[in-house]
Amino acid sequence: MLSPRGQMLLRLGRTCNLCLGCMGMGLIIALTSVALLDLVEIYRSDISSVSHLITVRCVGSLVGSLVGGKLYDGYNVQIMSILMMVVACVTALMIPLSGSLAFAHVIVFFGGISSGAFNTGANVWTIRLWPENSSPALQVFHLAFGAGNLMAPLIAEPFLSPGVGREALNQTDNVTAYSDSGYSTFEPLRNETTESRVYYAFGIASAFHLLLVIAMVALYLIDRSDVKRAPSGEGDAPKTEDVFFTRVMLALMSIYVCVYVALECTTAQMVTAYAVKSDLHFTKSAAARLTAVFFSCFAASRLGAALVTIKLSPFQMLVLSHVIVAVTGSVLLVWGSSSAPVLWACIALMGIGQGPVYASVVSWTDS
Repeated sequence: MLSPRGQMLLRLGRTCNLCLGCMGMGLIIALTSVALLDLVEIYRSDISSVSHLITVRCVGSLVGSLVGGKLYDGYNVQIMSILMMVVACVTALMIPLSGSLAFAHVIVFFGGISSGAFNTGANVWTIRLWPENSSPALQVFHLAFGAGNLMAPLIAEPFLSPGVGREALNQTDNVTAYSDSGYSTFEPLRNETTESRVYYAFGIASAFHLLLVIAMVALYLIDRSDVKRAPSGEGDAPKTEDVFFTRVMLALMSIYVCVYVALECTTAQMVTAYAVKSDLHFTKSAAARLTAVFFSCFAASRLGAALVTIKLSPFQMLVLSHVIVAVTGSVLLVWGSSSAPVLWACIALMGIGQGPVYASVVSWTDS
């Protein structure tokens, strides 16, 4: 039996591992975004086909969220989290090494299942670890996701190939017109390619997950107990009205989260390709920096939310985030593809607006 101090240290250690797991999820997702054009070159395909990796990952995450809830309910939470991290470790390594695009889709699908299941279980586990006030812990947990997003462009940029490749360009892209238009902020696009080394970046992400698996196993060996809530007695049965209200709220929140995740995935994972293929024609290096700006603001926003939610309610955070996203999205839609300063500013504000949403939704639903 651990002492109270030992139990507190164990809670902190488990929370740290969960946050690192969320950081790993953010790292892999953002790596796929930053390396999208290099994956086009590796698999000798086009952006349309390779970008389906993002869709497949989202489908896998949806399946993982549904299946993961049952698995986490039926088996030891610690064991399930360790298994999900093992799957994430293997799939991260194999994304650029699959040999064919079809097999890469299969790999990414299983990676999505692991991230969806882990995300579902880790959110509930965090709430159980800190039952008094889980909102700051959840904000830190989701801050780690933003930190992983931020690390991805920094890790990937040294390994990106310098050109965009002919496969990455549509036939309608007028690169010559761009080169003669007088823009000097970014280098002209080059059609020549050298072999991509982006698999090193995915290898680093895989090694990160391997270290996390070791840390999780170590804490599991210290205390193998499960963290499931004890079943309530017959006297605690909720009223019919409460059950109906809860189910309606959960259904509405599920729809809301689906829409939000679609927005976050679209912004985070397509911004690199959008910057390169828009009328501004960023280089891949400049587009990677733009992605880094988004994830920097995304992570900073979650850090700020983790601090202010000690005093500010989750609902107030949601309202503020919605205002920022709505205004920024409107400006980005009108001027984002024609003005570089507007694109940089709007991408930064999108990161700030989207950062606190997910954790605030979970906290508000739990309350």
